[in-house]
Amino acid sequence: MGLNPILGERSAVGTFLKVLFGYNGNPSLLEVIAYGVYFVGVAALLLLFLLAPVLAPVVRRTHYTRQTAGAETGQVPLVAE
Repeated sequence: MGLNPILGERSAVGTFLKVLFGYNGNPSLLEVIAYGVYFVGVAALLLLFLLAPVLAPVVRRTHYTRQTAGAETGQVPLVAE
């Protein structure tokens, strides 16, 4: 079955993908699994790097709040050495 009915290797887009990426209109199960694992991994890394600047202030604020939590009452927070 494959992708040939949807996106054949002889169509303009199929030929472009074949030349550029080695596209195969009839991939094996192992190729499909490998592509899936690759794309999930790349998407996870991309999201991690895109969300890092957004999450960094939250992490810094939480760390700062925990270290200075007892400053108003005169209690010194425990710091592991």
